[in-house]
Amino acid sequence: MNTFSTAYTTATLRGCYFHLCQSVMRKVSEIGLKAEYENNEDARTLIHCLPALAFVPPQDVLKAFDLLADSMPQGIDCMDEVVTYFEHTYIRGLLYSLVLCLSTSHEFMKRYLCKILRNFAGLITENVSEYILCY
Repeated sequence: MNTFSTAYTTATLRGCYFHLCQSVMRKVSEIGLKAEYENNEDARTLIHCLPALAFVPPQDVLKAFDLLADSMPQGIDCMDEVVTYFEHTYIRGLLYSLVLCLSTSHEFMKRYLCKILRNFAGLITENVSEYILCY
């Protein structure tokens, strides 16, 4: 990555593609999809497409991810778990996961999660801020 930074001084590095792919494959193995990955071309293609989102222009990543998630092969157990893992880990991150928890949590948990989210107020979008202010 140092050589890349030297060659592309205006680029912002946020990780390593090899390690991104390795993380996805680790999840595939962890949830028992390795055999499906090896034997099902549709499953393999979708799994390869997830880390390939790293090459999509940043402003288009959410839309590209949503299109990819919507085209997920049907009838493959646990495939949605890989997609959800990737979404929460790399696409929308921790704050997205916390907002999802807010919508399904009990009142005491909502207050706790709101406190956490307010600590990140400088890092979240206006829409999430408005959602938090409702509590």
